Amino acid sequence: MRARSLAWLLVLAITACGREPPTQPAPAGSSSGSGSPPIEGPAPTVVLVGCAPAAPVPGATEGAAKGWYPYAIDPVAPEPVATPVARDVRGALLERLGKIDACFRGTAGSLVAMVRVGGDGKAIARVGGLGKRDIEDCVAGVLAGMTAGAPSQPVELECGFASEGGGPLRITLGSDYDALAVAANQLRYAGKTYAPTDPAPKLDGTRSIVVLADPDAAVPALRGALAWAAPYPTTLVGVTSEAGSPVFAAIATARPPAGTRAIELHVQDGALVACVAGKRLPTTAPLVQAKAVDELLVSAHSTCGSACDELVAVVVDGTLVGKDLIAATSAARRAGHDPVITSASSCR
Repeated sequence: MRARSLAWLLVLAITACGREPPTQPAPAGSSSGSGSPPIEGPAPTVVLVGCAPAAPVPGATEGAAKGWYPYAIDPVAPEPVATPVARDVRGALLERLGKIDACFRGTAGSLVAMVRVGGDGKAIARVGGLGKRDIEDCVAGVLAGMTAGAPSQPVELECGFASEGGGPLRITLGSDYDALAVAANQLRYAGKTYAPTDPAPKLDGTRSIVVLADPDAAVPALRGALAWAAPYPTTLVGVTSEAGSPVFAAIATARPPAGTRAIELHVQDGALVACVAGKRLPTTAPLVQAKAVDELLVSAHSTCGSACDELVAVVVDGTLVGKDLIAATSAARRAGHDPVITSASSCR
């Protein structure tokens, strides 16, 4: 289980990654309150939003592939092991906040550093989420050489930063990803175009798969892409955007949560439909009305109460199109859940 903080959900409007309230940079000449030295000079505009033990890839059945995604590669370390490491890393990040701010150069957005600390205390960071490779590489350089104690087993942390108010997490495409593009009614891979029902080409299982959905990508094409990616350990789903790099929606899984604790979200004729434990709730909510959507999630959560699974399955069916993936996964995060995207459903 991975708890969510309201502050993190508000700052990272699309993807929630932390468990602590926002960490504001300390004023010049004052203590940061974490045992780190005072920050000198003008206060950075970049904020350390949170830094806490990361959850594993949802639904993963084997080791995750390389590439950036806001989940851990290693199993979650016990709290007594992870907590002091998180405290040390947070202090080290605050010490480096001025240099991290210089990397951003005033660019607005959100960034997540997945910091893995090994038994020797050395930290290695996978940095992404801003959609700008040069800035992410700059931040990775600032974090290089960071150390944090010597845990008895590897500890991986999600450490989030927001600049100028933050924004949705974005996928910075590159050699770490094997991209599968999804248009309205067709798929594109390695320069070739396919119909949704065509046999799957062989994808590169050593890299994370990225399903890049156009805003108007329809269910048959999306389901085809998810089926092609299903045999591989890690699949990110993003939605293309004219405003920049693709927006990260969620991780895809062929094994969504099921049983009495499961919540599913479906889209039908522009409305969000919720199912709890396989049963459809009687009310729906227009996707364009955030308040109604949030009320629907509250109703779904009250149905299973404290027993609700933290993962919420956004199901690719009905009249859903690519852009709806962002609305549905964002609604799940606002409600404090971690969304996954799937084609499987137990809803009746």
